[in-house]
Amino acid sequence: MFTVNEANRSLTINDRQIHHEASHRQTVYEEAKVLSLCIRQPTPNTYGTGTNQRLRMKVLLLTLLLSLVCANLSTTDLSQFSGEWKSLYVASNNPMMTNENGPFLCFNREINFERANNNISFDYFLKVNGECVQQYLPGTRIEGNVFTLNYEGITLYKLTYASETSLVGYFINVDENNEVSIITMMYGKSYHVNELGFEKFKELTREKNIPQENIVDYANLEDCSKN
Repeated sequence: MFTVNEANRSLTINDRQIHHEASHRQTVYEEAKVLSLCIRQPTPNTYGTGTNQRLRMKVLLLTLLLSLVCANLSTTDLSQFSGEWKSLYVASNNPMMTNENGPFLCFNREINFERANNNISFDYFLKVNGECVQQYLPGTRIEGNVFTLNYEGITLYKLTYASETSLVGYFINVDENNEVSIITMMYGKSYHVNELGFEKFKELTREKNIPQENIVDYANLEDCSKN
């Protein structure tokens, strides 16, 4: 079984190496946007509108998966990180996702990594029409530390850094209109912010071309789950 320090080393991505190995491949965001534009072009309605939409979504999903999985394959036993995790920071290239009542402004409570099947689940609260509602979201492991979630269209989650006190990762969301949003997130064991974890979050946010002003600090928000 991996120690926490070994897991840290395993889950912290060496992006220079990744970019070197994938020098001819665009970033996940660029690939997603390019394909998103391409699949909006008119196509023969052979199978019906609904089926065509699902096919286009699947094509986009496969492209995103290829970028994510090729970038990093982790063999770390993630179940050691299961437990209570609170939302500390979130940011998105699409601020509507993280505004008040936005689908990714989640007040997290628990994240569980299932050892038996390597799947993931989130237990959190979300404002729905101004009301705080508890939600449970399961996800399926695709490979390594990459998961797919049936949420707001198609969503992928990749864990990029883990320690005893911090989890950092990002979501890629493709909505019903094939719009692509990237959301970075930092979770903590408590509301005390670990400096190293915060630096990892800021670094990831910069890498995803998300402006610093789009970072939302949960310390400035009223935790709706406590109402």
